[in-house]
Amino acid sequence: MVGRRDRLPGPDAAAPAGRQRRLRPAPPQPHRGHAGLPDRARPGRRQRADHGGRDRPGHRVPPPRPRSARPRHGSAAAAARPCPPLRPRSARPRHGDAPTAAWPCPPPRPGLLARVTGAHRPRGGQAHQLGDIPWGSQERLHYQASDGLDLDGLLVLPVGKTREDGPFRLVTLVHGGPYDRWTDDLQLHWVPSAQWFAHQGIASFLPNPRGGLGHGHEFAAAVAGRVGQEEWHDIETGIDLLIAQNIADPDRLGIAGWSHGGFMAAWATTRTDRFKAALVGAGISDWPRQVATGEWGAFEAALGDSPEHSPITYADRIRTPLLIVHGADDTNVPVEQAELLHRAVEHSELIIYPGEGHSLRKREHRLDLLNRARRLFAKL
Repeated sequence: MVGRRDRLPGPDAAAPAGRQRRLRPAPPQPHRGHAGLPDRARPGRRQRADHGGRDRPGHRVPPPRPRSARPRHGSAAAAARPCPPLRPRSARPRHGDAPTAAWPCPPPRPGLLARVTGAHRPRGGQAHQLGDIPWGSQERLHYQASDGLDLDGLLVLPVGKTREDGPFRLVTLVHGGPYDRWTDDLQLHWVPSAQWFAHQGIASFLPNPRGGLGHGHEFAAAVAGRVGQEEWHDIETGIDLLIAQNIADPDRLGIAGWSHGGFMAAWATTRTDRFKAALVGAGISDWPRQVATGEWGAFEAALGDSPEHSPITYADRIRTPLLIVHGADDTNVPVEQAELLHRAVEHSELIIYPGEGHSLRKREHRLDLLNRARRLFAKL
């Protein structure tokens, strides 16, 4: 229904006559350091996230640190150096180290989307507990932004398919943070994720635009005061290259994200009409209001503090159908951010989950989100 707003019933809501539905409270889940910012962080304590993004005060852009003298990508010394083999996961660089061994060597020419050969079965997370379930082919990508900056990301294809079977429906998944990144592990999470889409016959592009971690301080700080600017162009460049390689169908594109990724999904629909559906999860729509009312206003102000950074400012441009989802008790990004965007975009649907904060914890709510996303992107 156009413009529909649904607030899911809480556990105390009366069931319709003739239909009993008992909602059992989900048992408390231990924090595992990989999913959403706690809504009421204790002052002075560094916090971790448990979804694709790390929107937390304890994970600020790192200060500059000394860089080693090793040659950079594209330099004469780097070109003369032999290409290093891929190393086992335990020996690969950690956050902030140079990622030279993870990419094809020499680096691709501007505009070329390269991949590490040997797409593999996903590893990590809970993959070992999932038996013989087939997974979509997962590849690491390397490409260059329009200004020549080296970027990377992941591509996950539908189960049982190869690049030669394209073009595919494609959903771009934007990570949170923005100081975070997609890593080459099992992309299966409580939010709609790449391997979940792979079982729907949909390919996924997981870009790591500027502003994220893993490429040093200058790369991470590039979004300060310019949220949604160059980072959006980094994402769109990757989409264009996937279309040029006949992997993505230009007429069957979608975009989704949670937290900062939710903001970017909304922002993308104000920049282009190419997306046929967008999922905006716990995203910011009005930056000045977020700075004034959000839990981490000072941090948000360093990213964007004016209407020009806000999707709500350009809501009249949005032609893409939006599914807007939010936790009723979110103190990181207050639920009013979702309500403002919903009121401004007629062709949107708003779902508010009672008792939920910046990430969804209850099993029934997570399943509801996955089912709604499945129906949304089935339209691609």
